[in-house]
Amino acid sequence: MIFKIYDNIFDSETIDYLYGYFRDLNPWFFIGQGGLNLNHRKFFSELKNNKAGKLLKDKATEIMEEENLLSEYVVDKSYASGNIFGTVHEIHVDGEAIKVGDVVTVMFYLNKIWEMEYGGETIFLTPSRKDIMQSVIPKPGRAVLFDGFIPHSAREISRICNDLRMVATIKYDKKPQGIIVDPDAI
Repeated sequence: MIFKIYDNIFDSETIDYLYGYFRDLNPWFFIGQGGLNLNHRKFFSELKNNKAGKLLKDKATEIMEEENLLSEYVVDKSYASGNIFGTVHEIHVDGEAIKVGDVVTVMFYLNKIWEMEYGGETIFLTPSRKDIMQSVIPKPGRAVLFDGFIPHSAREISRICNDLRMVATIKYDKKPQGIIVDPDAI
């Protein structure tokens, strides 16, 4: 099963830029109230084809190439999400993952500063959902590559954190066999 953490994926100037863009310039929409899943409450935004979106998509492509996965997967969704104290997330799998290898996700943590006291770690569970396989702190400049079939969730943020916990997520679906997909067409 694919699971890898990358630290210092961006230099401090890029971390500053991404944090400033997503905190101050990115349009956010609050989702989850009154929908089908009342536990799914967060701020959401499509990843745009601007400088910030391009930086993240290019880095995700680089990670996928480095891990020799790009030939097997095609981008399905790319978005940013955020949460604050009081927004609780459900444990879930990504996309249409019904078995190992269906979906691969690259997730970037976008905050410039993250103190351990803030909480907000992403937990990854064992397939049985009876134990935590890994707990990842949203450290600036960090990315996680993982199989979307791994159950996971963002943990609640402490009330002492006065910032939006922000991540950018790029999900890749397994390519159907026998079909060639042009990555520039996406």
